Amino acid sequence: MSKHPVSKDFANQVKPRFPVNFFCWLKKTFITSPFQTFSEFYVRAARYTPFNSKAKAVLLRMRGMKIGKMPVIYDCVWVGLPSNVKVGDYVNLSRDVLLAPGAQKHESIEIGNEVMIGYGAKLLGSDHQIPEDLNESIRWSGHTAAGGIVVEDNVWICANVVITAGCRIGTGSVVAAGAVVTKNVEPYTIVGGIPAKLIRRRTGKQSH
Repeated sequence: MSKHPVSKDFANQVKPRFPVNFFCWLKKTFITSPFQTFSEFYVRAARYTPFNSKAKAVLLRMRGMKIGKMPVIYDCVWVGLPSNVKVGDYVNLSRDVLLAPGAQKHESIEIGNEVMIGYGAKLLGSDHQIPEDLNESIRWSGHTAAGGIVVEDNVWICANVVITAGCRIGTGSVVAAGAVVTKNVEPYTIVGGIPAKLIRRRTGKQSH
């Protein structure tokens, strides 16, 4: 067991308290929470159809997520804290995609235009601190300041990829299936492996 007990500040944060403002409590209990529960269920459970994809986008926008034109959102997509996620035009979110930004503004997830994110890919916009003191609990050590995730335009993130906090995925790049990305990916490159490394550069003519 850790020699360091949980701080009083943290205990006060998690301790249930009777709402000071009754109307705020009423709104959260009977309006905000039921809507959030319904929208999360619908986004995750509804099978893909063009109608369902549009309806999911509407629900996510109502919860603060910025979404561009004509997204494709499959079933079992999970978006944590939609207000800290921005998605561009013509983005494809496949089944079991996880978008998990942190709570802070600098821990956001930003996805550009014409991006494909494959089955089971996970974008993790925050990370836990690993304390140097071996007697300190990892559970209560807080988060790093690594920053969020930026995915630029025309990127293909293949199935079961994990992208960690602080990474930028460059324009026109491809991240191979099962890769774990721990640093920036240069534009027009193909990377793969654990951790992800350069496989080759994309070559060819680029129209202007």
